[in-house]
Amino acid sequence: MPKNYPTDPKDILIRVEESAEQGGKAYFQILHAFMGTLQYEEDMARAIIIQLMTLGKLRIDGEGGSKRYELVREEDLLSEPEAKALFDDFIASQVKRPPPPKPAPQADPAAKSKTISISVQRPR
Repeated sequence: MPKNYPTDPKDILIRVEESAEQGGKAYFQILHAFMGTLQYEEDMARAIIIQLMTLGKLRIDGEGGSKRYELVREEDLLSEPEAKALFDDFIASQVKRPPPPKPAPQADPAAKSKTISISVQRPR
């Protein structure tokens, strides 16, 4: 399968504001966090990653506070088609798991879904 993006994904580093690691986290670590720990739907994770990879930085405000994400190296910026291809290749590389069980009905209708705010900032 030919790559549709110039940088090897394992070489893309992303700085996370709360991370003590100055060098940043690997692109795949961020995707695993979005789709695993944070349980973002694929469409939401795709939109976030495309914004990050095409603009270079973004901020996500959620229940647990705010996190800023920024590409460590400016040369890792991608065009939108390249960013989409990179994300699609990540999804294709993951082992398909059965869907999680349906959550039990909740008494509070406002607790049904997470609300987050995403701020995109152009690099200076």
